[in-house]
Amino acid sequence: MTSLIKWPEIDVNFELAEDRLQFVNHPSILEATEYILSVGEYKEKLLYQVGVLIQSCHDRKQFGFWVAGKIKSLRLEPDNEILKRLIKVADILRKIYEPTQDTDNLRGAFLESMAFKLLKIKFDFGSPKSGIACFIIIFNKTTWKSKKTVDVAFWLKPYGECHECKVSGGINESHILNLNAISSNSFGMVKVAITTLRESNTLRDQLSTVPLGNVFIYGRDNIFSICNT
Repeated sequence: MTSLIKWPEIDVNFELAEDRLQFVNHPSILEATEYILSVGEYKEKLLYQVGVLIQSCHDRKQFGFWVAGKIKSLRLEPDNEILKRLIKVADILRKIYEPTQDTDNLRGAFLESMAFKLLKIKFDFGSPKSGIACFIIIFNKTTWKSKKTVDVAFWLKPYGECHECKVSGGINESHILNLNAISSNSFGMVKVAITTLRESNTLRDQLSTVPLGNVFIYGRDNIFSICNT
């Protein structure tokens, strides 16, 4: 006789901890991420290049040097279809490097916006709850709240997903423990991940001494697999 596994009945809410929408909804961030998602077969290569740009460039001077060098190198390649698209995105993102802009927060917001939009595509089969810069609250027989926030989260009963987004580094054991606690207290029904603009294996190697448990890692090389994993 085959026994049926009955999964626990849970629900999930998000408690906002800070207002990140002012950065995630910045016109240049919205325009750049929407454009990348619109270019079909070129989106993976374009996102990879833009990921290198944002990870590498902390200020206006670095941005200018990087763009000039990349345009020069791409023009030498036999297949440079990506070039005109990269120039367009660079022109859009140039605005977040202006002296009047909070460049550091906007660089992070690019990654958060991309993760949010990919999760929105993934959960486009109902009316999901979503949160940015929020604590995770899980309701079962008791109420449990995460000790730390996550950057992007979605929930559409009975499944959810949350991502800690870091442009470059800044991930430590406390982030891993927080994500695994969310996974454990949701009985695995909330998938947990780290998303970065580095290559996924580079971050994985950096975290080689920290047990990842149930944490997935996405980088600029595989970020679009968020939609189908």
